[in-house]
Amino acid sequence: MNVPSDILAGREYTITWTVKNNGTCPSATIPMYVNNEGQYVMVNGNFLPTPWIDKVFVSDDNMVDEDDVELISFNRTMVLNPDATYTATQTFIVPFAEAGSKQILCVADASSNTYDNNRNNNQATQAVNVSYGPLPDLSITVIDMENIIESGASYWIHYTVTNEGDESTLVNAWTDAFYLSNNATNLTNAYSLGSKIHNGLLLAAALPKRAPSMWTYILYSRAKATSALISSKV
Repeated sequence: MNVPSDILAGREYTITWTVKNNGTCPSATIPMYVNNEGQYVMVNGNFLPTPWIDKVFVSDDNMVDEDDVELISFNRTMVLNPDATYTATQTFIVPFAEAGSKQILCVADASSNTYDNNRNNNQATQAVNVSYGPLPDLSITVIDMENIIESGASYWIHYTVTNEGDESTLVNAWTDAFYLSNNATNLTNAYSLGSKIHNGLLLAAALPKRAPSMWTYILYSRAKATSALISSKV
């Protein structure tokens, strides 16, 4: 298994692993045995290839359990003959919640689909350090709309979102949301006015960064507060 030892959470990395069949018969869905001449013999005379799944996890230790986070699920559908190997390369992203000293676990046939004489060597483990790198910081820098609005009427909200952080956004789509509330910071009892999906990366502050956008919302009749604030959230 080949994976970087230092990883930034939220960034994409590549992992490569190689699986070898150390047994004396091909991978199969049916039991096989070896005869006196050292040849593998199919029990029912029909060879059936076994699809299986290799999985990659990030873990606090070197044991796969329910607390681990699955990073990759790789389907293998071809027969693997004795002494044969295959190599897989996949990309993965470690979530921000998994920062710290971790283990990357790569498990061949993670669901035990194949008949395997020795599963003790089906896992490769590598220690990694997961840390935070520069992060984006989205901010609504302009919001323009009518100061007096009527219940049930339609209005335009014109707003600009700026990335004030040191890194471009790590995803290329998210949702901007709008609320009617008596509190500028607490949206617990706020009315949702609508939302707008943004597509495309937003570059960091050191690069061209402004992404002007506008959204039409309808203030429904149930919003009857006489003094309210329009709140937005990106």
